[in-house]
Amino acid sequence: MSLSRYEKCESKIMKDKAYIKQDCYCDSLNDQYLKENSIPKGFCGICEICKKPGHTQHFPGAVPYTGAWCNECLQIVAKNHKIRSVIFMALFLLVISLIIGGVIWGVIEVIKNTF
Repeated sequence: MSLSRYEKCESKIMKDKAYIKQDCYCDSLNDQYLKENSIPKGFCGICEICKKPGHTQHFPGAVPYTGAWCNECLQIVAKNHKIRSVIFMALFLLVISLIIGGVIWGVIEVIKNTF
């Protein structure tokens, strides 16, 4: 029985409940590239945040960006992105409702003053 791509990457972290399954570039990199960039075997990148070995993969949100993160930083980035998305959506809806409310209030005032 052969191991899947995820099991090959980091068997220790696979046992962790908080592990995020990812599509990374571990299968596509050769040993020469790993040596030239000082990347340990079993990883395909260096974390952009903490500089520990990690995996090169798509950003864990709706942003067209590919980067490298260790599993701990990936989880932090994913949670922060979700929180920011909710906050920005709430602010956007608040601004839109204030604009629409102001227009409706203005129309009502014009109608009151006309009649």
